Amino acid sequence: MRRSRRRITIRQQLAALVLVVALPLLGLAAYAIVKSRHNDTAAAGRTSLQLAALTASSVQGFIANAQAQMAVVAERPLVGLMDRAHCDPFLAELHRLNGFSANVTTIDLGGNTVCSAVAVSRGALPRVADTAWFKTARRTGRFTVGEPYIGRITHRRVVLLLLPVVDHGRRVGYLTLPIDLVRFQRFFARLATTANALLTVITDAGEIVARSFDAKDYVGTIVPLNARPGLDETGTVRTGVDGIKRIYASAPIAGTSWIASSGIPVSVAYGPSNRLVTTLVIVGAVLLALALAAALLTANWIARPVEALARRARDVTEGRPRGQALTAGPQEVVVAAERLDEMVDALEESEEQLRQSQKMEAVGQLAGGIAHDFNNLLTAISGHCELALARIGDAELKLRANIEAIAGAAERATRLTRHLLAFSRRQVLQPTVFDLNDAVTGSDALFRRLLGAHVEIRTSLAPDGCPIEADRSQVEQILMNLAVNARDAMPDGGILRIETETVELAGPEARRRFDAPEGEYALLRVADTGIGMDAETRVHALEPFFTTKPPGEGTGLGLSMVFGSVRQSGGYLSLASEPGAGTTFEILLPLVAALAPAEPLAASRLRDTTGSERILLVEDEPAVRALTCEILADRGYDVVAAADGEEAVGLAAAQSFDLVVTDMVMPKMRGAELAAKLRRSHVGLPVIFMSGYAYSTAEGGGLAHDDLFIQKPFSAHDLTVLVRMTLDSRRRTS
Repeated sequence: MRRSRRRITIRQQLAALVLVVALPLLGLAAYAIVKSRHNDTAAAGRTSLQLAALTASSVQGFIANAQAQMAVVAERPLVGLMDRAHCDPFLAELHRLNGFSANVTTIDLGGNTVCSAVAVSRGALPRVADTAWFKTARRTGRFTVGEPYIGRITHRRVVLLLLPVVDHGRRVGYLTLPIDLVRFQRFFARLATTANALLTVITDAGEIVARSFDAKDYVGTIVPLNARPGLDETGTVRTGVDGIKRIYASAPIAGTSWIASSGIPVSVAYGPSNRLVTTLVIVGAVLLALALAAALLTANWIARPVEALARRARDVTEGRPRGQALTAGPQEVVVAAERLDEMVDALEESEEQLRQSQKMEAVGQLAGGIAHDFNNLLTAISGHCELALARIGDAELKLRANIEAIAGAAERATRLTRHLLAFSRRQVLQPTVFDLNDAVTGSDALFRRLLGAHVEIRTSLAPDGCPIEADRSQVEQILMNLAVNARDAMPDGGILRIETETVELAGPEARRRFDAPEGEYALLRVADTGIGMDAETRVHALEPFFTTKPPGEGTGLGLSMVFGSVRQSGGYLSLASEPGAGTTFEILLPLVAALAPAEPLAASRLRDTTGSERILLVEDEPAVRALTCEILADRGYDVVAAADGEEAVGLAAAQSFDLVVTDMVMPKMRGAELAAKLRRSHVGLPVIFMSGYAYSTAEGGGLAHDDLFIQKPFSAHDLTVLVRMTLDSRRRTS
């Protein structure tokens, strides 16, 4: 037994579907988190920038205030004298007023300290000409803020402010105000408006001048290059010297080379996004758990009916009873179960139809065999009756009457066998050129007997005729099937219209109505006023075995035989019907040239059917062979008879013949095969086929378009006329 591959279950598929659906949601959540984090960073950057700008402004105001105080002192004449005895008191007053200064001094242009607010001996006054801040002040001649350094008088870490002293328009020295960084830190600490924000003042050399908290540990520390703030930076995430990651912004302090920096810890800045992450994780986990639970419940709700449906299908395939119909579960599964039941019912119905079709085929084969045997018997009966009638005198009236009665019975039996052949679909297809109107009018009497008085037949035929090339009996069978279909559609009576006309199809109309190529056609229209068909019935109407009749009342082959016959004749069929509006069949058959007129010599040939040519007769039925020999010999022909094809081939090899008359169905060799062999050695040899049980071209033994054929039973007259015309035709062509 073939092992089936392991497949994914519905439960696994639904769980996977939940996860697949969750992936985009996770993506959206991740995007929301990243977006929130970006917004938090931007907001913290803006806040830091505001604090940095505020810090820079405050420090700048502090320096500007100190500068203003220094300017007041520098304008005093005593300070301009650069005399210690006079300027020390003024400097001490400034030192007292400015609570952040470590000292106040004056320096001459040579860099020598002249005056000092803090008492110091003259010999201890330092020389500062070598310092960078003095050189900068001397070079620029403007107010200067120096770098932090250790004061040489106070020995405390200070930042020196220098202001040029001008006397009578001439610079005479510099007033210095060393800002004690410890005292400045107390001022700076008051600037911290947010407990979490770190405010820092850093020199261009990277030294921390002031810090809003932990100043004792970090003021005076040199910040590494990778941790220093840039000028006018905003929203930069960086780890500070204390190891804490913050979002920084900076602003320059005007008049100095310092930078005011503000940093908000990321733990504070990312508080909203962190809370969003927590919320999303909790909500997502809950929703995912609920979705998986719902998926499993749904899977169970679907899987159980599907498994039941699979068991039901397995029971059907293994021939077990289907059991109770499936009614629980999703609608789609229930509908699938219903469709399965319908398919099984249709399969069982098709099997029954197949059995019926096989039965009909067997009956048809039996009917064809009976018709074949009957035709051979009837050929002998009717032929001998015809010979007897020709040989007895007019005085034997009673005997003539008896023979004519036998001949009449044989004729009726002949019609019966033709019906049997038509039923079994084993008649030979003989395409001929005839008028479609003649086929309609020729079937009119039969239609009236078949349909009954409650159906009115109305015909409307093309005035100039409709010449077509087809098998006339097949066309009549098409008319018969359509008439019977119309009768069954009008149980309470109605009107059957049969119309013919010639049409020329061109453009889209050919495809729209018939899917036929452009050209001229004979149109046969058969319409009834019956119950009509709905859309579903129209779709299946031409399918084999489809019928709307109750069981046992129809095979469902009538209309399918019509369709097949029309297509076999090179035609096209269109069906139109609506419930309550009747049904109309339209059949297109290609038009041919006008019917050929009767030959003027036909009458004379009918009067003289004698001859002296040599004819090879091949017939396996002794009675028919003997009768045919007698008929032809009576007309003067030299007849050589053979019982089968092999014997005929041997006779033809030994002598020449003017004509071959052969049965189509014989043991050892069929008539068509015999004709092909003889024509290879005798080019142009005419052959007349005869048969009482013929078969179609599709079975390998049918007639070609130009082959001559005579149907059993035939009359002596019909046979001799056909023989004479065939020989005369050969004589004319040679």
